[in-house]
Amino acid sequence: MNNNSIGGIAFFFVLMAFISGGIGNAIPVAIFFFIVNSFFAGSKKRQRSPGPRNSRTNDRSRARREADLARQRAEARRREEIRRKQDRVRRPAAPKKNPLKNSGIAKFKEYDYDGAIEDFNKALTISPNDIAIHFNLAAAYSLTENKNKAFTHLDKAVQLGFKDFDKIGTHDALAYLRIQPEFDDFKANGYRMKEGTVKKTNPGLDSNLLEQLNRLQDLRERGVLTEAEFEAQKGKLLN
Repeated sequence: MNNNSIGGIAFFFVLMAFISGGIGNAIPVAIFFFIVNSFFAGSKKRQRSPGPRNSRTNDRSRARREADLARQRAEARRREEIRRKQDRVRRPAAPKKNPLKNSGIAKFKEYDYDGAIEDFNKALTISPNDIAIHFNLAAAYSLTENKNKAFTHLDKAVQLGFKDFDKIGTHDALAYLRIQPEFDDFKANGYRMKEGTVKKTNPGLDSNLLEQLNRLQDLRERGVLTEAEFEAQKGKLLN
């Protein structure tokens, strides 16, 4: 029951008391309803205002919710960090920079084939499985009419994954190689060398071991190879 309802009832009873007995009877009735109204107003106020115990309970509940949210955020950050680490592990390492490959290409374009061959061979000490270097060496050796090394490096390029066979059949730099009697067998064998067809040399290494070691030393002194890379490459040559 709200204050308006109580007030209406009080007015009715006070009016009836006044009519039946005058103001003397109306005053006690009015006082009675005033007390009743005050009592109901106080009760509602107490109901609306939570007591200290309810307040403490609400504070604990709110604290628990905040703690749960904090744990969820921390767990989400932990999972995200794990995912990033896994992505870094799966991401392939960037290829090593090989300035000698670029200088070899530049010399090749300037018709300095001997200089290009020298740089490409040095470049192989850094990137021994670079398909482009082997193909370019095959082209340079073909232009200098060194068919054995040309076949060897072209074979190595195909072994490593070179698939543009039309380029082998049309590239101007390989014209000398295509007129060799061994080329038909080489082509029929999927552009791979058969044992005994051509004397196979070790691609990427000069026949003179001392010269190759000197080249490695030169690369180390120029800062192209680190000390660890120099020792690793030297070990491969000596073994």
